[in-house]
Amino acid sequence: DGITLIGNYSFYHFDVLVSATIPNDLKMIGNSAFCNSKKLTDINIPDSVTEIGDNAFRYCLLGENVTIHENVKTIGEYSFYYCTSLKHVYNHSTEPQELTAIFNSKDITIHVPAASVEKYRKAQHWRDMNIVAMRDER
Repeated sequence: DGITLIGNYSFYHFDVLVSATIPNDLKMIGNSAFCNSKKLTDINIPDSVTEIGDNAFRYCLLGENVTIHENVKTIGEYSFYYCTSLKHVYNHSTEPQELTAIFNSKDITIHVPAASVEKYRKAQHWRDMNIVAMRDER
């Protein structure tokens, strides 16, 4: 405990990393922190995280589902590019994060709070995604 930052390039191209347990008091995942860790399939982003850096998970498998908690205010460019297994993102933020490009696949379904669906459908970049209301709290 006491770790609040996973620094830039901390686990970059770390081919043996399959899963990662992130401390509950972490605030920031740095730029390219897990980029190119191509075997990474299991990660839990705790609700204490407020920022996900550029390319943070680029080229990671990550499994089919990722949860972004409501405290995440910043999601960096290309954060989830080429996460080929990713099918569903559960974004609990009631306000769409300002961003440019974070996913390269239009096949990803973005689940957001029901009251926020229209905000996401109008927001830059999010509007290009398949936005649906969350059915349950993940």
